[in-house]
Amino acid sequence: MCIAIENKSTKFAKSAIKNDELRSYANMLATDAMNIRANLLHMSAIMATIASRRDEGILEEFNNSVVEFAESRLGIKKSQVYSMIQVGATFLDEGGRSRLPEKGAKWSNTQFMALLPMGGTGKNKKSAEETLEACKNLVNEGKIKPSMTVAEIKEVVKNERPDAANKAKKAQERKEKAESKKVKEAEAISKKENSISVNGDVKARLEFVVIDNKMHVIINGTESTYDQTFVNGVVNMLQKAVNFKM
Repeated sequence: MCIAIENKSTKFAKSAIKNDELRSYANMLATDAMNIRANLLHMSAIMATIASRRDEGILEEFNNSVVEFAESRLGIKKSQVYSMIQVGATFLDEGGRSRLPEKGAKWSNTQFMALLPMGGTGKNKKSAEETLEACKNLVNEGKIKPSMTVAEIKEVVKNERPDAANKAKKAQERKEKAESKKVKEAEAISKKENSISVNGDVKARLEFVVIDNKMHVIINGTESTYDQTFVNGVVNMLQKAVNFKM
């Protein structure tokens, strides 16, 4: 949903929309959008409350699962249930009111979801309170505000999240690996293009392989024993080759 409409707190003026009928429709849409925002936040707060009381047995008929309850009775998808619980536990009080400072506009559920990665991941994942404090710092520093789009907030979070350095390192490693693969593929193509196609009678195939700093001669695919007579024969063939030059 468009954040500009969702966070609008006043009606559109005639200077914004000249046509009276269109302005009336726009104001109805803005009101509905604000109601949707408030309802989603309230739902997230309730979800978080239910999750926090799971050990009290209120979900016993649903195998003690908030997800099973929400999916079977409310039709809310599993991934959305988890996000709503995290948003409610981190950013909202029990009434669905924001615990994150609001300056000039109201925060939306989708904006809060975009801020959740400020808690990090894995073993170093922050608590809900620590995540909230990290986001409060971003607000106080002027890096995020409710009037920003979700995409803008995600861009800030990408650089400010606690595991940003590690993610950047992994991204660089993936980039270098991909570039190395491209170089090897280009070298293989170049080698193939520059190789000579031999259709004649092959007399012998020699390979010189270094293993543990020791030279091994592979003759026709095997490390056969050879003597001076063989060497003389090879030299003779080399000298008779059309591309031999003194």
